[in-house]
Amino acid sequence: MTSLKFHFYASQKEKAQKLLASLLTQHQNHNPEDASHIIVLGGDGTMLSAMHQFMGTQKKLYGINCGTVGFMLNPHSSTGLDAQIQTGHSVTLNPLKMDVTDQENNSHVAHGFNEIYLFRQTHQSAKLEISINQDVEMKNLVADGLIVATPMGSTAYNYSARGPVLPLSSNLLALTPLNPFRPRRWHGALIKNDQIIRIRVTSPTERPVSAVADNIEIRNAKEVIIQHDASHSIEIIHAQNSNLEEKILAEQFHT
Repeated sequence: MTSLKFHFYASQKEKAQKLLASLLTQHQNHNPEDASHIIVLGGDGTMLSAMHQFMGTQKKLYGINCGTVGFMLNPHSSTGLDAQIQTGHSVTLNPLKMDVTDQENNSHVAHGFNEIYLFRQTHQSAKLEISINQDVEMKNLVADGLIVATPMGSTAYNYSARGPVLPLSSNLLALTPLNPFRPRRWHGALIKNDQIIRIRVTSPTERPVSAVADNIEIRNAKEVIIQHDASHSIEIIHAQNSNLEEKILAEQFHT
């Protein structure tokens, strides 16, 4: 069996640094280019950062939770890293892509594995027009903003905003409004992930809006086009006792 080569990608927090020091007594820290696997030490924020950095590189990520929740990571185990990875199972994730046109007609592109959301920049509510595949489905959403969440991201910001939790293999996206004022009874929608979502800010100057993909923010957005991007991917490995699909299923019954 081919030997595994690790590059360690660690948070600067004390717990992650202590684990890093311990693991470096057992494993060589290879350059990312030479490594077969990226070992992520930290929380979900560190994992998301690694996913963005190594997206499209064909590197496989294995995370060890040194944070608070660590939903996307594995618990630390006394079993060796090689065994954990070789007996684990992997999932390949594609991000959402957002194409943003700002108020000065500049174009911006960013990716989000968890979600893309629009949010008001001032005390005034955002006014948004929502189209699916060029058909206007909602002419005027007045709200703090709108989340478009992937199945993996449906357990994060989307869930906190009372959006639905989606099975990992569902091929769906959740559209969840943030504190909607009009229409009052709209709680969101589920659409297939092959649909193209176009969100137009109808009062961009008077009511400026930011567009955010995971932790990448574009301010003063005028129009945002969101779609599944199958041309980019990342592979994450989970240990036998840390199945991401089962974690997401369990969240649907969490009280």
